[in-house]
Amino acid sequence: MKTLFLLSGLFLFFACGSQKEVAANTVNETSENVEDTAQDAVEDASDTMDDNFRIVGTVHTIDKGCGVYIDAKLEDRSVKMYPVNLDEKFSVEGMFIRFTYAPSRAMQPSGCKCDRVVSLSDVTPLRK
Repeated sequence: MKTLFLLSGLFLFFACGSQKEVAANTVNETSENVEDTAQDAVEDASDTMDDNFRIVGTVHTIDKGCGVYIDAKLEDRSVKMYPVNLDEKFSVEGMFIRFTYAPSRAMQPSGCKCDRVVSLSDVTPLRK
């Protein structure tokens, strides 16, 4: 009887010990994945926040490629943007405009050498 009691106690001890060890590894891996996902979300949010500010750009019209593109300055670098929904009244060579943009999934025309395809909103002309 003692042997049966001792063996069942040892069995329970080892069974519980192995489950805790597996659970501890799963929790650590899960917390690392959550931290990675949270870091990715913060980076995506900061990218989105940068894109929500109104920026100033110069409209350029060309015969080949894009037809119309906007040259804007973002964070100390110049960026060429192809606007998919720029109103005709703003499609004037050299016009300065202030606008808000969002990245677009539209196709860039062939022969267009722009950095980003964007959808514009809240467009306002500026004086020279």
